[in-house]
Amino acid sequence: MADEKERWLKPGTKEWDREFKFDRVATAVLRMGSALDDLTAVVTSGAMVEFLLRELIAAKANIDILEPNNQPMTFMSMVRLARALAVLPTELEQPVQKLAHVRNRFAHSISHVLSEDDVRKLRDSLSEAQRRSVDTFEEEVLTKRELPKGPALSVRCFAIWLLDELHEAVMVVSEKAPR
Repeated sequence: MADEKERWLKPGTKEWDREFKFDRVATAVLRMGSALDDLTAVVTSGAMVEFLLRELIAAKANIDILEPNNQPMTFMSMVRLARALAVLPTELEQPVQKLAHVRNRFAHSISHVLSEDDVRKLRDSLSEAQRRSVDTFEEEVLTKRELPKGPALSVRCFAIWLLDELHEAVMVVSEKAPR
């Protein structure tokens, strides 16, 4: 399974095709964990966004993402670097940062429970058009997959939207990158 994940998440491969990729990512995000549990939804979504941030930076700068002491960059360091390289679309900065904030609350507390307030903060980071897009997708998921409505599903749908937007940014940067 890990080999398959590595294969389809590589830019330039047949599997990176937008529609195929979106369906695969959507399926992977919706299947995270045996149930729609909060921790899995938030942490795995954050990890997938972090992976695409690394791809976005690598597509532009072709660099290894390490700090001077040879440690991996923090999530927020990657956001700042992507912004400095002008590869992270401005309209995605707030959603990426809000997802990181919610993820950090889980990472640093054994008692945090995903709340409607967490979902509201994520939604507040979106423009009206972005919010409509996420809402439309969530309604489709609720209809087609018959999953229970709640904060974990809302976070997954937010993450799928964000992953799709970041994927688009990677594709744009990859097309402009020197070969």
